[in-house]
Amino acid sequence: MGKEPMDMTQYKRIYGTCRIPAPKCDKMHFSDPSRPVQHIVVAHNNLFFKICVYESSGEIISPGKLLMQLKAVVNASQKPGEAVGILTSEHRDTWARVYSDLVKDEVNRRSVEAIQTSLFLLCLDGPASHLSAPNVATLAALKIVHGGGSKGSSGNRWFDKTIEIVVGREGEVGITVEHSPAEAVPVAMLMNYCLDFLEKMPKSKSGENTAAFPEPEKLQFNISSDIKNAIEVAEHNLDNLVEDTDFLSCTYSGYGKNLIKEFKVSPDSYIQMALQLAYYRLHNEPAAHYESAGTRLFYLGRTETIRSCSIESVHFAKTMLDSKSSNEDKKQALLAAVKSHKDYATQAALGLGVDRHLLGLKLAAIENGMQIHPLYRDPSYVRSTHFKITSSQVAGKGNSVMCYGPVVPDGYATCYNPLGNTINFGLAAFKSGHGTDVKAFHDALMVSFDDMEKVMAVGHQTRAKL
Repeated sequence: MGKEPMDMTQYKRIYGTCRIPAPKCDKMHFSDPSRPVQHIVVAHNNLFFKICVYESSGEIISPGKLLMQLKAVVNASQKPGEAVGILTSEHRDTWARVYSDLVKDEVNRRSVEAIQTSLFLLCLDGPASHLSAPNVATLAALKIVHGGGSKGSSGNRWFDKTIEIVVGREGEVGITVEHSPAEAVPVAMLMNYCLDFLEKMPKSKSGENTAAFPEPEKLQFNISSDIKNAIEVAEHNLDNLVEDTDFLSCTYSGYGKNLIKEFKVSPDSYIQMALQLAYYRLHNEPAAHYESAGTRLFYLGRTETIRSCSIESVHFAKTMLDSKSSNEDKKQALLAAVKSHKDYATQAALGLGVDRHLLGLKLAAIENGMQIHPLYRDPSYVRSTHFKITSSQVAGKGNSVMCYGPVVPDGYATCYNPLGNTINFGLAAFKSGHGTDVKAFHDALMVSFDDMEKVMAVGHQTRAKL
């Protein structure tokens, strides 16, 4: 970051990694560097197949050989299997109990271990005609975030796996990520690498010998009546969650980071203020607002909270919505809010935020059986950590965006990818009567960007020349 080196540990923790359910606290499986993993697992029709992706020489297999393996998987899985994978969508305590029963069977244990130790999962999905969405991008997001529930491809997943590459029937391609071992940045870099590789990938050699290559190994599961009942409960629970979650993948096409940079402000801080303004415009009050800051300047650093709601952001929102305020007043309020956010973001990246320290103290007290400090029950602390906006900038090549769900019942999830002349958003909220409305938030956000550009364009000639 600038001239400072960053910790790269997360990049080593996305391949061959899996979350394992356990009572009270889950465990993580990391691959052993001294024993390189040589297989992936392919899921199709709820069935799982182990595929070796390395030659005996240590070379990665050719695209032609991989294609032969994938065709063999599809041919061997024409009928859907029991949706064992949907168990990984359950509440963690529930899944821990079911998992304990599942792996008591030796056949099941070997199959689960093959999934857990694989480099990653490749999910070849079936149709999802029951899903509806306002646009193609949102439909793709639904398929990749949760698979569409029991009527879709949610059983064609192992959600504990760090990386699941999903390929849909309509050509959708995305990555479903289990967040525990790493942030989104290494995964976005993986996606960028794939896009670059595809442009220069060598063509398969004609007449390539594939006969001697090992066939895919079908991973078997013995499903007891108790496990079958657990699968049915998991299907019901996930279907309820899928039905209750409203997603919208959208693009603001008025301008992008290029113009924002011409305004001499941080694009991320500018977008954060647009989110604050949109929420205030819609709900007539400010929202506790989380943005993640990377702390990889430190060894094993993960994240710190950027608290995007500030005295300056509230003043900015009120000023923008006050018809009596002049354009200059609005511009100065915006610049002050952007500066406040930028300063906080810099402090958070340097380890000077407050939230991770307070969380650490709270967890240490719980772990040691100590009484939690009254601060954590104070209404001001409780309200300020009830993040009604959860946001993250995940920049990536191409027309991509990351999506995730809200973290509180009455909140919004807002992830974005600022491109040169557009900004992609993944928005989400729950439908179940908590006062949130994704479509209304989207509309308020689009108007906010328009209004902010009008304010910043005062005395700025570049936009008029475009």
